[in-house]
Amino acid sequence: MALRVIRNIASVFSVLLTCTVLGSGSGFFLGEFAARRWERAAQVAFAEGSAFLGAGAAFLAGPILYYAVLKRRVSFQECATIVASGFVLASLVALLSSESEIVLPVVALTGAALAAAVIRLRRDPV
Repeated sequence: MALRVIRNIASVFSVLLTCTVLGSGSGFFLGEFAARRWERAAQVAFAEGSAFLGAGAAFLAGPILYYAVLKRRVSFQECATIVASGFVLASLVALLSSESEIVLPVVALTGAALAAAVIRLRRDPV
């Protein structure tokens, strides 16, 4: 019983840590992309704030996605597809638009959610 509780706590901690690190890195790079035309000091400050927001969003959305949507059955390839989908979609928006700072978090989360929905539908057809 105690071993099972420890294993579940370790699993939750692992998911939270992984989501936070991935969100922080994605947020930092998306902040750099979005603010690429700014002064360097403002660009770095914006990227640092974006890293913090990315970590927070991933800390909240990641476990919901993992436990509720994908029901703990996700492979490394599927996880990488979800993360990359959100990152690539938001990166394209940042590179193609000059005023994309506000919408990037929404685009990244929407891209990841759509990829997770497609993976879930492919796995468990309606």
